[in-house]
Amino acid sequence: MPDDPSIIVENSQLTLEFKEPVEPYMRWPSQEVFPLNIEEVNKRVGDVLMGDLSVAKEFILLTGYTSLSHLIDTFGKDDYNNIRTIRIVLGFDPNFRGRKRYHIKPLDKEIKEYWLKKGLSILQGGSVINLIEKIKSHRVQVRFFNKLHAKIYVSHKMAMLGSSNFSNNGLLKQTEANYRVLVDEHASVHEDIKLIADNYFKKATPYHELIDLLENLIQPVGWKEALARAIHEVIEGGWLSDFGTLSSKLENVKLWPTQKRGLAQALSILQENSNVLIADPTGAGKTKMCSTIILALKNWLWENGRKESDNSVIVCPPLVIDKWKKEFKGLATVSNNQISNGTLSNGKQKSFRDAEEDLNLANILAVDEAHNYLNIKSKRSIAIRKNNADFKVLITATPINKKVDDLLKIVELLDVDNLGDESFESFRNLKARPDLRQDEDINNLKQFISKFTIRRTKGEINKQIDQEPHLYENALGDTCKFPDQIPVPYRTNETKSDQVIASKISELCTRLKGISYLKQINNSKYFISEDEKQAYIDRRFLAAKHLSIYMIRYRLRSSKMALIEHILGASDATQLEHFEYKKKQSNKVKIKILDTIITKNTKPRISSDFKDCEFPSWFTNLNEYTQACKEEKALYVQIATLAKQLSNEREKGKAKLLVEQLNDHRKVIAFDSCLITLSYLKHLVNEHSPKTKVLLATGESEKESDEVLEKFHLLSDNEESIIALCSDKMSEGVDLQKASAVTLLDLPSVIRIVEQRFGRVDRMDTPFSEIEMYWPDDSEEFSLNGDKKLMELNDLVHSTIGSNFKIPDQLKFKHFSKSESLQEMIEEFKAYEKADDSWEGISDSFRSIVSLKEGDDTLLTDEEYNELRNVKVTLKTGVSFVDSPEEWCFIALRGDKQHSPKWYFIEPKQSESIHTDFPVICELLKKYLRNKNQDSIQWNDHYLNKYIQLLKDNELELLSPKKKRAIQVAEQILTKRYNQRNIPNDERKIIQRLLQLFDRKKNFIDFDAFSKTWIEFLQPYLDDKRGRNKDRRKVFNLNDLNTPYEIRRIEFDVETLTEIYEETPVYEEIDFKIASCIVGVPTKQS
Repeated sequence: MPDDPSIIVENSQLTLEFKEPVEPYMRWPSQEVFPLNIEEVNKRVGDVLMGDLSVAKEFILLTGYTSLSHLIDTFGKDDYNNIRTIRIVLGFDPNFRGRKRYHIKPLDKEIKEYWLKKGLSILQGGSVINLIEKIKSHRVQVRFFNKLHAKIYVSHKMAMLGSSNFSNNGLLKQTEANYRVLVDEHASVHEDIKLIADNYFKKATPYHELIDLLENLIQPVGWKEALARAIHEVIEGGWLSDFGTLSSKLENVKLWPTQKRGLAQALSILQENSNVLIADPTGAGKTKMCSTIILALKNWLWENGRKESDNSVIVCPPLVIDKWKKEFKGLATVSNNQISNGTLSNGKQKSFRDAEEDLNLANILAVDEAHNYLNIKSKRSIAIRKNNADFKVLITATPINKKVDDLLKIVELLDVDNLGDESFESFRNLKARPDLRQDEDINNLKQFISKFTIRRTKGEINKQIDQEPHLYENALGDTCKFPDQIPVPYRTNETKSDQVIASKISELCTRLKGISYLKQINNSKYFISEDEKQAYIDRRFLAAKHLSIYMIRYRLRSSKMALIEHILGASDATQLEHFEYKKKQSNKVKIKILDTIITKNTKPRISSDFKDCEFPSWFTNLNEYTQACKEEKALYVQIATLAKQLSNEREKGKAKLLVEQLNDHRKVIAFDSCLITLSYLKHLVNEHSPKTKVLLATGESEKESDEVLEKFHLLSDNEESIIALCSDKMSEGVDLQKASAVTLLDLPSVIRIVEQRFGRVDRMDTPFSEIEMYWPDDSEEFSLNGDKKLMELNDLVHSTIGSNFKIPDQLKFKHFSKSESLQEMIEEFKAYEKADDSWEGISDSFRSIVSLKEGDDTLLTDEEYNELRNVKVTLKTGVSFVDSPEEWCFIALRGDKQHSPKWYFIEPKQSESIHTDFPVICELLKKYLRNKNQDSIQWNDHYLNKYIQLLKDNELELLSPKKKRAIQVAEQILTKRYNQRNIPNDERKIIQRLLQLFDRKKNFIDFDAFSKTWIEFLQPYLDDKRGRNKDRRKVFNLNDLNTPYEIRRIEFDVETLTEIYEETPVYEEIDFKIASCIVGVPTKQS
C-alpha cells in the first residue's frame, strides 16, 4: 500500500485528496448550556453528563430501552458512591418498533425480546454482576414506561432534556440537541424539569424482571454447563431457527433429529470451506437431508444478499432422479435441476451439451454417489471437474479407496485452496510423486478430508434414536430405526462332478499369462527410478496373470453362463439353453481379443522408459509371442469347454430358494454381479414356478427396473409376491423397503459390496424390525477361499496396471480376510458393520466434539449433557472461571444468519496460541478439565479482556486457509496494480480506498465476509489458470495468481471494485457473539 494514500503524484502534478469536503467555519452556543455532539470541534454530550454524574448526590434519568448496555457499563463498572440513589425509567424506541405496525406487546416483553436477541458483550459480565447487586440493594431502581420518548437527566445540581439517549451513540456520535440548566442559575427551570422526571418515574412500572433479564444475558456458570452449551450450539443446530422461511419448511418435512444435526453440521462446513462430504451409512436418509442442505444453503445466500448465486444442480444415478425431485417438492421448491450421470457418461451429443451448460451455470453442485467420479479420465468425471460451482455437496456411503491416488482426487474435489500453505506444498509434491508417499502423508490427507466429512455410524444413529424414539417416524407414521439383520446361510447345489470340473478349471487358470492385459507397456503415471523399473515390470506381468485368474473364478462363482460369456461371448451361452438375454453392450470376449492380437501379428509396444529392462522372450520375440497368444487362446477354449460340461444344479438351487422365500416374504430381492446370470435365473424360476412374478432390475431393462422401484417402495400399496433379480446398479441409492429378504446369489470378495446390497432394505425407515440376509455356502472349489491369494494382490494390481485399464470394483476395497468358512465371513461382516471403520482414518468432522460426551474418554456423561444443555435455554452467554496451573481460555461463538458456530482455544504462552480445529480443541479441553471439580472462582475481567483482545488482534489469522489466502492475495494484487504506471485515475482512486480496508487497526470490517467477496472475484481467474494447464500433475491455488502475467489477465473493472468497496460488511465485535466461555485462571500457588 502506498505510504500516503491521500497524495497522488502524476505527470509531475501534486494532487491533494480530501476524504470529505472541508466544512465552512461555524459558531456554536456554549456546550455547558446546549450539550451537542460535533466531532470537528470536539464537543460531546457524554463529557458534560459524565462530569455531572461524578458530583451528583442523587440522579434520575429517562432514556430509551436500547440504552441498557450503556447503563450497565456506567453503573455496573463504576460504584458512584457519591450518589445515594440512581433512578432509571426505560421508555420505548420507535425506530426499533417500526412506524407502520400496531404494537400490543407490553414494553417489558419488548425490552426482553430485544436484548435477548441482541445480547451483550461478554466483557460486560462483571458490570452485570455488580449492577444486579445494586438493584437488589435498591441503590439502583429501574422502571419502564410505555410510550415514553423523553430523554431527561436530573441531579441535585443540574437538569438536562433533549434528544440524547443514554447510549454510546446518543452521548458521543449522533447529531443531537439538548438543553441543560444549573440549579444555581435557573432554580425554577431546574425544579420544573425535576418535577417532570419525578412524575414520570412515579407513573412508571417497577421493572421487577430486569434481574432475570440480566442473568439471562450473561451469567457465571459451572464449566460443565458452559461446555454443554458450547457442544449444543454446534451439534444441535438451534441457530438455524434464525432462518424463518427455512424453519417453516423444515417443520413440514419432519426431519429426524439425526438429519437436523447433519443439516447444521453441513451448513457449518459449507460456510467455512464451501464443500462438504456426506458419508452417512446407506439407509440413513441422506437424500432428504441433502435436499434440505441445498435449501438451507440457498436461504443463507439470500439472507446475505447473494440471491444471484443460488443456481443448483444435482448429478445422480438415473434410477434416483425421481427420488430427488420428490424430496424437493416436499420442501415446496422445484428450482433444482437433476442430471443423470448416465447423460454425462453415455448421453447423446445434444443431451450431454445441455448437461454441460447446466453444470456451467451451477453455483451449488450436489454429486450423488460421488465415489463414481474419482476416475479423472472418465467422461463424467471430466464434466464434473470442469464445473466451478461456489459450493459442492459430495454424497456417498461408499468408503473412499484408501489408495493415495483416490485420496488426492477427493482432496481436489474438496478444493486444494482449503489446505494451509505448508499442507498445500506437501500436497503439490505428493501429486507430482505419489510413489514417494509416506504414512504421514496418507494420514494428513485423511485428516484434511475429515474436516469436510459428515459420517455417523449405524450404531451411533441407533443410539440417538433410543434416546428419543418418538421423534423418528417413517412415511407410514410408524417409529423406526435400523432393523436387526438375520443371516441365513444356504447350500449351493453343485454336484460332485461340478466340483471336479471347477478344480480342473482352476488348474488351467494357473497356466495363463494374462496376455490380454499386456497389449502394451506404457509409461508409468509417475516417475520411477532406474533401480525400481525392473521390479515394476515384474509386478506388471504378475498382476496381469492373477487378474486373468481372478476374472475366471469370479465368473465361475456367478454361473456357468457368465464364464462362457466371458470367454466365448453371450450368444454361445444363450444357445445352450435358449433363454432370453438382452444386453445393450457386448462384453470384451477373451477369444476375440486374442484373435485380434494374433491377426495383428506385431509385438507389444514397450515404452522407451523400460528399454533396459528384462522381459520374457515370449514377449519380445514375435514368433514366440504369436505362439504364446495361441496357447493362451487354447487354454481359454479348454476352460470354456469344461464350463459347458457343468450342470445347472447350482443355478436351479438358487432359483428354487427364491421361490421358497415367497412363503415367508411377500417381496424378495436377489443380487448378482453378472447380468447374464440374472437373465438365466429368471428363465429357471419361470420353468420351476411359471406363476411366480419375476422382475429383472439390471438397468438394461428400464421398464422392469422402474416397476421394481415403484412396487418395492415404502409407500407402495402393491400386494403382489415378487422376486426382483438385481444387478449392482440397483445396489446404490435406491430404496426397496417393501422387501424383507435379500439374497446374495454370488458372494463378492469385497465387504463393501455386500453392505451396499443389504443396504437396499437395511434402512432406517423400513417397516420391518428384522430382515433376513441369505448367504451362499459354496463348496471349496467354488468358494472365495480359493481366491485368497488373489485378494492379497489387490495393492499389486492397483499400483501396476491401474493406469492402463479400468480395475474391477471387486479389487478396490477391503476384502474378507477370513474366507475358510461362510460362518467366519458372516461374523467378519457383523464385526465390520459394528465397528464401521470402513473409512479407515477418515472420520466425522464433529466426532471429536461428540467424544466430549460419548465414549470412553468424556468430560460430560450423556445424562449431564442432556440435563445441562437445556438449563436456562434463554441464557445468552454462560461464563465459567476455573483455577488452573496455566493460563488458557475456551470460547464458543453462537451461530446466526451470517456465521455458523465456532470454537477457539487460547494458550497465550504457546507458540501457536489460538487453536480453531475441533479435534485439537477437544484434546486441550480434556487436558485442562479432566478430573476438574465444578467449583467456579470469582469473575476475572483481567484475563477475559486479555483473551478477547487476542482474538480481535488475530482475526485475519483465524480465518480458514482459503479465506486468509484470498485476503492476502487480494491485497497483494491490488497493491501491485496500484503501483503500475498509467492506470486510469478513477481505477487508482477506488483501489486506494480498497487498500485502506485491509488495515485492521483503522477499519472495522468483517474479514470473514470480506474474504468471500474476494474469493468470488478471484476464483474465475484461478479456474481459468487451471483450465490452461495441460499437466495434470500440477496443482494451483490462489497464490499462483500473484504473478505479473496473471495480474495482467485480471480485469480491474471500476464499477465492480466500487461495488465491493460500498458493500464491504461491517465487523460485529466478537465479544457480542459468545455463547459460552471457560477461563483458566492461574492459581496463586503457581
